[in-house]
Amino acid sequence: MGLVYPKDDTSWMRLVDSCSWNLWSEKEQASKTFKFLEEEGYIEPISEKMQFELDFRLRAMLQEIYVEQKLKPLLKDIPWEEISYYTDSFLWDNCNYYDEIANLIRCYTFK
Repeated sequence: MGLVYPKDDTSWMRLVDSCSWNLWSEKEQASKTFKFLEEEGYIEPISEKMQFELDFRLRAMLQEIYVEQKLKPLLKDIPWEEISYYTDSFLWDNCNYYDEIANLIRCYTFK
């Protein structure tokens, strides 16, 4: 897992790019939510440890909302005949691979 990834011009990556969800910003959104709750007086300031423990739950909730409101409607608009070929994006010829990971695998498997 993680050695290969679909090339940018594949159907899968075009679908991913069409989704306006930045998974990397979820952590930022969680921090903003904690700050908002503190500023509005709903909660007292919480420790970094507690923020870390709650962060995953909050991001999971945000992702669930996204799936229901954005992703499912997007997928409904793609005809089955088209989406059934999206798995071809993961064929070896349609993928790039991470040189660094490939080199590590070579180092540990071909001694």
